[in-house]
Amino acid sequence: MKAYELAATALVSALGAAFGSQQRLNVVIFDLADTRGDTITEAAGMARRFFHEAGVDTEWTVCHMAKHHNACALPPAETYLKLSVLAEADRNTRKTMGTALITKTGEAVVSYAFFDRATTLAKSTGQPVRVVLACIIAHEIGHLMGLKHNAGIMKADLAQREIFDAAQERLQFTAEDAGLLREFAGNSLNSSLAAHR
Repeated sequence: MKAYELAATALVSALGAAFGSQQRLNVVIFDLADTRGDTITEAAGMARRFFHEAGVDTEWTVCHMAKHHNACALPPAETYLKLSVLAEADRNTRKTMGTALITKTGEAVVSYAFFDRATTLAKSTGQPVRVVLACIIAHEIGHLMGLKHNAGIMKADLAQREIFDAAQERLQFTAEDAGLLREFAGNSLNSSLAAHR
């Protein structure tokens, strides 16, 4: 390869790295359950890996509401997907681990993960709560990004097998879902960049 070709390749790589670091999909987790230790931060790290393996780079912010008294450094308004971790599920909620709220027009609003149900599933599978919570978080954010129930992370009822697979780093989004996630992320980033020009 000639010198100018090497220089051009290096420039493209550098620009790709620079723009890639700026074009990440933002996700904010609000800890309303007042959890102990780094459970949610570690769960967010695992969830980030799920999305990375699907080809979507994400930037995660964990906001411990009780500790920060509602003062968190957040991305600009309407530039991030939001998930709140609640201490307990509402009595009227089916036996789901979480839920996502989406408008009739298909616009993503917010999603929730239920810490009590994550803890129960963790105990029954013998896995850390962070593993279960990571699966729930990825599943609900997947819904906010337009995914329906499917196999893998988007299985309707996460159970023992999925949790074991997650603990062994074998749980993933399906290839079809990964494609939809990349499409959503590309559209979101393009519209976000256009809005800030």
